[in-house]
Amino acid sequence: MPRSLLDRLKRLFRSAPIVHIKSDEITNTRDLIDLFDRFLDDRLEYELEWDDFISWKNGNSAIEEIRNRIAGLESRFFGSVQDKIFAINSLIEERNRLAIPIGLPGRRSISSLGDL
Repeated sequence: MPRSLLDRLKRLFRSAPIVHIKSDEITNTRDLIDLFDRFLDDRLEYELEWDDFISWKNGNSAIEEIRNRIAGLESRFFGSVQDKIFAINSLIEERNRLAIPIGLPGRRSISSLGDL
């Protein structure tokens, strides 16, 4: 199958309302920080990118440990405003814990959803 046709099929399945192909796995800290930033900035690469990360076990044990830690926040993203703020700030804290040691700037916590 020609590469361009395969690419078109992947794009079609990624955006189809029912069928979904999980994207590449997060394999390192930088990829994870980038995902956190895309999620926090509401600019995911595809609609289910965050859900794929949270829902599927990761092959990298360090990434999996982090995934397990933040998976418990998932329901709070859909709760009250205070729950959302707590979940976002917890994710920012985790992101900064990973980012600052590798020289990436930290993000500030929020006090309202308008702070994003």
